[in-house]
Formats: sequence, C-alpha cells, structure tokens
Amino acid sequence: MGCGGSKQAGGGGAGEQALDEGTFMFFKKVKLLKRLPEEELPALAKKAEHVDFAAGKNIITQGDEGNEFFMIKKGTADVEIDGKKSCFIERWRLLR
Repeated sequence: MGCGGSKQAGGGGAGEQALDEGTFMFFKKVKLLKRLPEEELPALAKKAEHVDFAAGKNIITQGDEGNEFFMIKKGTADVEIDGKKSCFIERWRLLR
C-alpha cells in the first residue's frame, strides 16, 4: 500500500477517490498512524493506493529520491543497505 502516486500503480485520476473501508480499518491498526487524529485517517485512506509487487521486485532503490511511503499489509520485504541485507525490519517489529 503506497501513498503519493505510486509509479507502479496505474491511473490516479484527478477526481477524489471513495473511501475504502478496508484501508481505513487497516490504517486504524497501524501503530505509527495512531499518532494522527482519527478524523484525519479517512483523508489518508482516500489517497492510498493498493499496489501488488511480484516476488523479487525492487520497490525502492537506495540513493533515489523518495516521494512515496509504503506500508506492508501482507507479505514480506527484504531491505538492503549498501548491498548488504539489513535487519532493520526485524528491529522495527521488536519495537511494536
């Protein structure tokens, strides 16, 4: 799930998207988003895009400018920093 107009996702017309109740409920459970006032979550959920990535697909490349924010709803992702696998995701999970 990405916010900010994913380059992998198609479309993204000028009109406002309808609120996806499933995305809204997912956002309510994300610990990072609990800091936001709950009344802001529907607007964020409307902007979010569901994006599927094939296994092994490179999603973000170190050093590239970032203009998107991704949350993993289902599945896993490997993180490499300077060409080495990182345990960043595992450390983050421990903080939950």
